[in-house]
Amino acid sequence: YLRTVPRQYREVMDFNPDLMPSLFVQPSGTRCGLHVDQGHTHFYQMLLAGRKCWRVFCREDVAKLFPRGEGHLFECDSFAPDAAKPLLSTATAEEAFLEAGEAIFVPAGCPHQVLNEETTLAISGNYIDATNYR
Repeated sequence: YLRTVPRQYREVMDFNPDLMPSLFVQPSGTRCGLHVDQGHTHFYQMLLAGRKCWRVFCREDVAKLFPRGEGHLFECDSFAPDAAKPLLSTATAEEAFLEAGEAIFVPAGCPHQVLNEETTLAISGNYIDATNYR
């Protein structure tokens, strides 16, 4: 992953910072909203320090999560369920606890939400390959 780009590709690559890996430094107790990564991209994250709780939902359950706008964001909060949104309890989710030194992969189109149980440091990226190219 963190290797040098081969010389033959350096000249033709667009080094747009938006396409490069992201660094996440997040305090304990914070969380992101339930969302799907844009561009129908796969997502990976390597946790360097701390602990995170991930909830990843099935693509087929998007409607149960009360999507808004273009469907990248959701009204539901899987860490603070709202009785007014009962369909959340019928959605299928996998929960994973990520520790320092571990990585997670979230397939394209899967809604997910993360709670930082400790202060965390992570590196992540999104990408497109033959399985999610549209």
